[in-house]
Amino acid sequence: MKQLIIIPMLAAFGSYRSAGAQTNAGLEKTFELVRTSLTVHEPVVVKFTATNHLPVAVTTYKSLDTRLTRPDGRAPDGPPSQSPDYFGPNPILPLAPFETRSTLLLLNKTYYFDVPGRYALNVTNYDETPGPPPKQVISLPYQSLTIDISPRDPARLSQVCGQLETAIDAGPTTAEGYEAAEALAYMDDPVAVPYIARVLATDSRMFRWRLFPALARIGDAAAAETLISYLWSADEEERTLARRDLSFILQATSDPSTMSWIIFARIVDWARSSFH
Repeated sequence: MKQLIIIPMLAAFGSYRSAGAQTNAGLEKTFELVRTSLTVHEPVVVKFTATNHLPVAVTTYKSLDTRLTRPDGRAPDGPPSQSPDYFGPNPILPLAPFETRSTLLLLNKTYYFDVPGRYALNVTNYDETPGPPPKQVISLPYQSLTIDISPRDPARLSQVCGQLETAIDAGPTTAEGYEAAEALAYMDDPVAVPYIARVLATDSRMFRWRLFPALARIGDAAAAETLISYLWSADEEERTLARRDLSFILQATSDPSTMSWIIFARIVDWARSSFH
């Protein structure tokens, strides 16, 4: 299990804002924003730190229970999130005696930060109960974070996208590269499209499962054009994913030219597939 890896470009623009410490039976936990200066569609990243004050090993989890209040005072539709929003595939965070470990949590995977204003987040994680068989139980009390989002700033978004692209290019198979690709995938802004396109052009097999859906969520003409280019790929799986995500754009878009271009491309793709 890796130690804390903070994406440098995400940490460089602001100081940390902490929710304060929570201590349960010798296990101290804090949640804090990696950046406090944020604009609409930027990655919102929280650092989760756990310290074991006990002389025995314990296990906690990176799986979160989060409850967000949007600037208008409403909660997002649906139940509280209980999804593992951490970077990486393993939710377990084992702690040796007196050890401190941290990890990053990408909130954009669960929530939209799509309007400016003040968001209030109540957050906790899960601990492991002792004895056989161990079970995950929610850790109380919740901690509170205030997330202030400024209006959309295309220049700022472009700067962040460029830094994420650089991190991916520098180490696409490293933890930093994985985290940067995750953050880029959830920018959900048209500014991100050319950066996503270049990352895909470098290694589409590695990033297509993450970045094709990102293009579908953005859903503008440039995103559709990027996906259409993969209808002619020699890789059958790539063509299938592109068709799927173009269908999402077609269902969601209200732009006649984007609709027409997708429909035309799908007809050409169908004809090509039928006669080969």
